[in-house]
This record gives sequence, C-alpha cells and structure tokens, in this order.
Amino acid sequence: MNMKSIRLRLIPLLCAACGVWLLAGCGGSGAASGDGNATAENATASKLPTLAIPAKGNAVDPDDAEDDEDADEMDDDKAPLEIPKAGTPERLVHDATKLLLEPPPATEDIAALKKHRKEKNEKVVKLSQQAIQLTHKDPEKERLFNLAVHNLLEARTQLALSGETESIDLLNEDAAALFKRDPKSAAALESAYAQVNLAYGLAKAAPADELQWLHEFARSAKHFAVNFPGEERRSLPLLFAAGLSCELAHETKEAVACYTLIRKDFPNSTFAARVAPILKRIKLVGNPPRIAGPTLGGEPFAIDDLLGKVVLVVFWSSETEPFQEQLPQLLKIVRKQSKRGLEVVGINLDQDDSVVRKFTLEHKIAWPQIFYTEAEKRGWAHPIVTHYGVMDIPAYWLIDRSGNTASTTVKLTALSADIDKLLADGEKPEN
Repeated sequence: MNMKSIRLRLIPLLCAACGVWLLAGCGGSGAASGDGNATAENATASKLPTLAIPAKGNAVDPDDAEDDEDADEMDDDKAPLEIPKAGTPERLVHDATKLLLEPPPATEDIAALKKHRKEKNEKVVKLSQQAIQLTHKDPEKERLFNLAVHNLLEARTQLALSGETESIDLLNEDAAALFKRDPKSAAALESAYAQVNLAYGLAKAAPADELQWLHEFARSAKHFAVNFPGEERRSLPLLFAAGLSCELAHETKEAVACYTLIRKDFPNSTFAARVAPILKRIKLVGNPPRIAGPTLGGEPFAIDDLLGKVVLVVFWSSETEPFQEQLPQLLKIVRKQSKRGLEVVGINLDQDDSVVRKFTLEHKIAWPQIFYTEAEKRGWAHPIVTHYGVMDIPAYWLIDRSGNTASTTVKLTALSADIDKLLADGEKPEN
C-alpha cells in the first residue's frame, strides 16, 4: 500500500473530524488525489480541513432578535458597516481575517502565487501577534483573543505546509504557550487541533518511505484525545484516521495504539465498535482465522478442511480497478504455485452473483468464492469482512500449513516469494 492510497483514505475521515467547526474559505490547503484500493470509506473530499475557534456568545436569544427587528424598522436606511479604529485589537483581527479571505491574484505564475501566499500569511502572523498581545490578559477580550489565535494558527499552518519549516516549531511553541496559559481554554484546544491538522498535512505530502509525519500525526491525535476528552466529536475521527493510516503503512504498533485508545477512552462510541474487529484482524497473525461460508455454487467451505496446505485468501470485487489491474499477475502466481500445492479461496464483495459468475468465467478464476445468497451479507457487509474489519480491497492473506495466519498485509509484489517460503516449510527435501 503506497502513501498515495493512504492519503485517499485519510481525507473523508478528517473532513468528518472537522464537523461543525469547519470555517469555509479560510486559506484551505491543496487537494490530494490519486488512485488507491477500494475502501469501505468513500473518498468524497479533497481539501485539508481548516481550523476554527467557535466564538463565544454568538447565539441570539429569540426575544433579542425580535427587538433588533423592531429597531431596524425604525431606521429608514441600513447603517454602513463600521471598520474598527486603527490600532485596536478589533482592527488587527479585522485586517488579518480580511487577508485570510483574500483571493489569490489572477495569475498562473506559480512562483508569484507562492510569493503572494507567503507574504500574506506572514502579515497575518504579525497582525495576529499584535492582537494577542493586546487581548491575552483581558477577560472581556477573550473572543477577540480567540479569533486572533485562530488567524495565527491558520497562517502558521499554511506557511508550514508550503515549506517554511520554522513555522512548524513556532506553531508548536504557540500551542505549548496557550496550553500553559489555560489548558481548558478554546485557544489551547484549537492550537492542539492545529498541531494534528499540520501533522496530517505533512504526512499526506511526505514521500512513501518517510514516516516521520505519519508517526507525528498518530502521536498528536492521541495527545489531543487525552488532553481534551470532551472533544469526542473531533478526537474519534482523528484517532481512527491515524490508526488506519498507520495500519495501511504497516506501522502496526502505532495503529494498535490509536485503535486501543478509542476502545479504552471511548468504549460506548460507534468508533469503538468499528475498531474491535480491526484489532482482531491485526492480532490474527500466528492464530487460525475463522473463514467459512457458502460458495458461489452453494457448497459449504471451511478453511479448516485445508489444514496441511498453504492457503491464499483473496478479498476482491470485480468492480474495483486495482483488482482488475492486479489480476493478470495474480493469476500467473496462482498457476505457478498451485502446481506445488497452493490452495486459494476468494472472499467476494460484489452485490450481484451473476456478475461474479460472468467475471470468474471470463477470467478463468477457478478457485472457490465465499458468497452469500442473502443480499444483506454481500459487499462490505460480507460476514468475514465485518468480522475482521477489512477496510480495503484487494487484500491478500496467507495461511500456513498449520492453519495459522502468516500475513494479512502481504503485497502482490511480494506474494510469490512469501508463498515460496510457506510452501518450502514442510516440503520433503529432494534426495
């Protein structure tokens, strides 16, 4: 699984993490795109979530609203929007927000766009720091303080994501200072959330073999969940996304840590129910799997009947392009290794049995397919898929001669070699 595929999976989960806190138009980051394996999560968004601090006291009492309407009726003309006085924290926040909302110049010159974005964010940082200096000790200015912090975090994040590495350290310093000032404040909460978002963005942009920011994404997601237990609405999607990302990158220890925290700290959440089968799958290596069910032809199948054989389990669907692309190589491997005793069973996630029959016939797929007649047990609702929390297809599992799981994460590129090792274990040496 490459980092490109991981990015595709992260996006919808992190958009869910933003929820009602999403502040549209505030300097969104670049989109991520790419073809990956089919997943149980539908990738529908491509924008890094922006940061927002919920303003206090914004709710309007219905009675107050009516009074405002009466007052408006007495005015013949609408009052013009008043720009705050220069030098005030209100004006500083106003100017910084205006800059963040400012559209980029109408040019296709990449260098010019980068220069404009850098200068804009640097101005926002300066204005926000001035506003924070004027408001951080005044309880009556807390709302302005929070807005200034939001603008500062947004600008720091954009600078860091554009390659200004110094901004990473500065954002972390800001977050530490805000947490020290008041660990229960909105500003401390949002700065910690900004750290998670930044780590996510950097992990998304990193090359496949650089896992530093993926680890930091997992660490900061766990830190956020522990320090802000009341923010379940944001913590859970972040933890789940971090766990899934680490799992797909074969960083199993980090994935287990994220999933376990969900079960431990949020046991009654829907996410806890989702990670239970995933943890079961991750811990499956070295243990016998529960793989049984009806085949496409109606005969019962149980992997226990193949004890003493090396078994390849293929999770697939005829509708997924990655499987279609991998099928020629897969068939080549199966033909070669079947001569040495390899057994294969498919776990099919299609909805229509006639489609599966046609596809297997056309492509000469001879191995049995576990496929249920009940519509509610097809697709991602396949009992074996739900039992083990399978999140992406195609997926290849290997079962050794003892009936224990050898791997649930084998890649097609390594499949033949891994099968060779398992087949060699137990083969009688030639005289």
